[in-house]
Order: sequence, then structure tokens, then C-alpha cells
Amino acid sequence: MPSNPAPTRRAVLLTFAGALTVRPALPADFWLKKPATEWSDDELHQILNKSPWAKKVMVDLPGANNLAAGADAGAAGSGIRPARASNAAALGDGGVVGGEVGGRGGAEAPATAGGRSRGPAVAPEVVIRWDSAKPVLAALKAQLPKELDNHYTLSIIGLPPQFIRMGFNSSSSATTDPAARQKALVETLLRGATLTAKGRDPQNADVVLQSADQHALIFGFSRQALPLTAMDRAVLFTLKLGQLTVKARFEPKEMLFDGQLAL
Repeated sequence: MPSNPAPTRRAVLLTFAGALTVRPALPADFWLKKPATEWSDDELHQILNKSPWAKKVMVDLPGANNLAAGADAGAAGSGIRPARASNAAALGDGGVVGGEVGGRGGAEAPATAGGRSRGPAVAPEVVIRWDSAKPVLAALKAQLPKELDNHYTLSIIGLPPQFIRMGFNSSSSATTDPAARQKALVETLLRGATLTAKGRDPQNADVVLQSADQHALIFGFSRQALPLTAMDRAVLFTLKLGQLTVKARFEPKEMLFDGQLAL
């Protein structure tokens, strides 16, 4: 009995094409052409994940490929609690300034099982987002907490807790006291997070929060300490935590909304 003929090149290509899920192309700068109340789900997703206010970047962490699954998961509590240098109160009951991580418009978070993160085998891709910008707040339908008034607010979404602990453990002396460890972690995060513009001195964060699901770190930078305008170039957010480094570059001239600079 003759064997079936090999599929043609065209048939193979069509098979692959049919398996792909591709988001429709969106008009450039749609946020300048229609109000936020008319944005589609795809447009909301773009604002929150790939826009002048949201950058997808890879975490730089040497040796990440050797991170064992679940390494250090659940150890010493669940990482940082929502806090700032003065140990201010947490964000509301389950409040998440960073957005719907893993939900509509949010960056996908690593899967969890039994309340523990399944440690990723490689350094993850994260979203760094300018959460205090009006189009982002409009897309999230959210408000910033009072402690972030007069602050630029940037979040890192999708960074697994064990990567935070891994970076912290490599940059600090070990302590078994939970309160001392919490304080040291907050201070290390504030010291390691900077925001700067070309030709300007870098400014450290003075507020750090964590989302309820532990997959978004939220940093506040004083607007008064670093007044930015549309004339500034290459605004750079950096987080250095031990050997872990995350960076994202923003261009103020592209961050216009309703005819104004939206930061």
C-alpha cells in the first residue's frame, strides 16, 4: 500500500501559521487619538506591557540557570512586606498598584503550586512600568496610595520572589532575626533602585512596596529631587540587588498624553 505523500512546503507553513496566536496590529500612538474610555482590551494590554510607559526587559543575573526549582521558596517568610524606609503601612487590603499580574493587561507571573513559587530555570523577562503616568492609571483604573503622592512610581512586574531573595542574600550579611532581615531588605532595595536622566545625578527611591501576589516591586522617586521635562533624554531606571540587575530606558518626548508629559 503506497505511503502518504510528504506534506508540501506550503501545507507545512500553513500548519504553523494556524498554530500561532497573533495580536492584531494597533494604530501607532492610539492613546493620542482617542480617549482611554474607548481603548480596546488589546490597546489596554499594549499600554501596560509595550508602550512608552512600559518596557519588557530581561533580568541580568549571572548563574540564574543554576537556580534550583523552588530554591529558598518559603524561607524566612514570603519576602518583603509592603513597606518603606519608615515602615509605613501596607497598601490596603490586597491592593496591587502594579496591576493585574497574570490577568488582563498584566505581565504573566510565574506559576505557583502549594503557595510556593516554582523557581524559574532562567532569568525571567519582566515589565518595568511607569505606574504614576496618567495613561497607565487610566488603563488600570487605579489610584496610587497616599505615600506615593508627589512621586514618580515605577514597578517591576513578574520578578519571582526567589530572585529577590537570591540577589539580597548575595549582597548582605546573614541574619536570622526576621525584623532585622526585613529592615535590611527594604534598605537594600531603596539603595539599589535609582532613576536618572542623561546629564543628571541619579536619585534613589525613597518608597518601596510589594504587590499582594509578590510578583511586583513598586518604587517611588521624589519628583522634587528629579524634576523631569520633555526635553530630558534617556531616563534610566535601574535596580541592582547583589548580582541581579534590571534596567529600562524611557524617552520623555514619547511619553505624551492629553497634550502633556505623562510621568
